[in-house]
Amino acid sequence: MDWEDTTVIEATKQYFDKFVSAWNPRPACNRLDFVRRSLLDDPCLLDTTKILSSSPNSDLEELLNRVQRHTKCSEQTCLRRKQSQLQCRYNAPWPTQPTSSLHIESDGKIKYLPSRNDERLNIHNRTMIYIWRANVDCQPVLSRHAVLKYIAKYASKAEQRSETYHQMLSRFSRDADADSPAHIAIRKMLTESIVEHDISAQETCHMLQKMPLVMCSRPFVSLNVGKKILRRVVESDADAEQTSAFLDAYKVRPTIMEHLPLIQVARDWSYNKNRKGDKWKK
Repeated sequence: MDWEDTTVIEATKQYFDKFVSAWNPRPACNRLDFVRRSLLDDPCLLDTTKILSSSPNSDLEELLNRVQRHTKCSEQTCLRRKQSQLQCRYNAPWPTQPTSSLHIESDGKIKYLPSRNDERLNIHNRTMIYIWRANVDCQPVLSRHAVLKYIAKYASKAEQRSETYHQMLSRFSRDADADSPAHIAIRKMLTESIVEHDISAQETCHMLQKMPLVMCSRPFVSLNVGKKILRRVVESDADAEQTSAFLDAYKVRPTIMEHLPLIQVARDWSYNKNRKGDKWKK
């Protein structure tokens, strides 16, 4: 980009303005109001009919203030120690500015900053928020170096050992508001517990070598005899032979096996519809 040409700079800035925003439609005096709401009223959990029937502007306002505001900084999330001082690794809060800017900083890096009226609102894309209905940041790609650095960072990032359930619940409880109901902390713990996953060195080796993670030295037959899946015995032998299900095969077993109960047949006999000759083998 020709940084001497102000027309090019302005056109580039306007291009990014279409996709990136940090503007909060809610008045500043109402952003800190905590409204306790039920799960049925959570903007993230609305069903499709409610989303389509609601006002787009109102829906965007609810979503942004529900999932996109970086309201709290803690050592467990974003605070990092720099020169004996704790600082947010996202550099929040961010300075407000009435218009967007595009410039080169002193270290040579290109910097784009959208217009901002909320020092705690994450940079986002409106369409992505509408669809994803959860926190998602959006940063414009400003140089090839930034892309390579981003890929190298995550390709070489080591996985950290996850917390115990007790540590996880303690962290959520400590960071929650004093007047927040307990189920909020518990729900966050359950959500995070299915995301974090420690993989052992042995499991990694098995996965790389495409070896099975589970082996059993004994063959076994799984039988579901629940009434919901039981079907009537078909009268046609030809139809019955087309299925390899053990339960269906037992229903049309040979005469010499008619006196045997299902549990005994499953324990002592094997069935294979493709076996030549007698399909049942003890």
